[in-house]
Amino acid sequence: MESNSEKLVVSEDHYPEGGIGEMLGKELEESDIEMRTLAVDKIPHSGGKQELLENCGIDRKEIKKQALNLVENS
Repeated sequence: MESNSEKLVVSEDHYPEGGIGEMLGKELEESDIEMRTLAVDKIPHSGGKQELLENCGIDRKEIKKQALNLVENS
């Protein structure tokens, strides 16, 4: 197993409550797996798909940023 393999970034296109990130967080809280969950944390407004993803901080750039942050800070 690689040294960075105990890291996980979950991106959800809805609120964090009741999502897979919350479920995984509870299951993994006793493990050594470091996890970040990206989810909608404000009331979304209308717009195009990419605009909404960026506005909520769950677009691919933010996912990549969080994943690299996890790896670089190990």
